[in-house]
Amino acid sequence: MKLILVRHPETEANVQKIIYGRLDSHYSERGFRTAEQTAAILKDKKIDKVYTSPLWRASWLAEKIAEDHGLTVTAKGGEVLSDGIAKEGDIIPDVVRDDRLMEMNFGLFEGKTNAEAKEIYGDGFSQFWADLAHFTAPEGESWQDVQDRVVEFMKEVLAPEIEGQGEDSWGWSPLTMRRPGEACSDTICIVAHALVIRGAMAWFLKMPLNDSWGIEIRTGGYIEMIFDSERPRMFGLAAPTV
Repeated sequence: MKLILVRHPETEANVQKIIYGRLDSHYSERGFRTAEQTAAILKDKKIDKVYTSPLWRASWLAEKIAEDHGLTVTAKGGEVLSDGIAKEGDIIPDVVRDDRLMEMNFGLFEGKTNAEAKEIYGDGFSQFWADLAHFTAPEGESWQDVQDRVVEFMKEVLAPEIEGQGEDSWGWSPLTMRRPGEACSDTICIVAHALVIRGAMAWFLKMPLNDSWGIEIRTGGYIEMIFDSERPRMFGLAAPTV
């Protein structure tokens, strides 16, 4: 199986350097250009299924990718789209929304700048960025909480590949491993958020969560991975140029 993990494009909140997870924000001017470019790049790749965070900043791009690949269904009515509610009989992008792909809940820090958040939490706020994996935001969650739900989601998606074995048994052999250019049975595209993608990568690559900051995932960028019965392998990391 091949995975394409896509980070949502730049938003107005990114530009304003606001802490936001469950809050939503529309794309900046650059974000809209990035969304179009990312979708155009991915249009040439084989994609069989699209999953997304239900937040608008992820689902808008997910729907665009699904449409570009002819992945559509007939709406049953009342289905939520990135730009409204679908009517009965509408042809809509075939995208699966999953709450486990939502960004971290930053609790009382949501919608605040770092300076404003520090006013709320005092000197203890320095722990927030120093150990994000284990720091639980007041009335929110920790990055470990995020990874736990993302791993649960990933295990479901990857069930055909890992059935009968645990991640502790992943091995590696240069004689039998599938090369990046070889065909995979299915290609799954997942549009989500920075901490969600880093949480998944830390699990795939067996690294501590806080160490995954070393994997740069730009807004609108994506990571490609091959996952088979041996082990997950990252072979591509790309970002739009706008």
